[in-house]
Amino acid sequence: MTTLWLLEYVEMELPQDHRATLCLVVAPDAVTEEELREIIALGRCRLLNFSMVRDNIAGRREFTCEISWRSKRSSSRAPGLVDQLASRAGIQRLSWNPQINQGS
Repeated sequence: MTTLWLLEYVEMELPQDHRATLCLVVAPDAVTEEELREIIALGRCRLLNFSMVRDNIAGRREFTCEISWRSKRSSSRAPGLVDQLASRAGIQRLSWNPQINQGS
């Protein structure tokens, strides 16, 4: 019984893949596509899918990024890049939607 508990604990501490969708609505001078891609890469995340909608009338852009990163299975914290982007001038809206990992 103790061995089973120990194995479950070790599994929760091992790094595993996590996925989330990051959506940003930004002012024209806030962040470029290239800057966003670099921030994601420097945040130790992989960009899996990327799309952008440009609204020239309202003068804003909307980025949708599906990303993955590795962290403890038990971790529910967003990567640091989320706070970094949220505090950046010109970010009008930020949405972070993690996918729930199904136990493996």
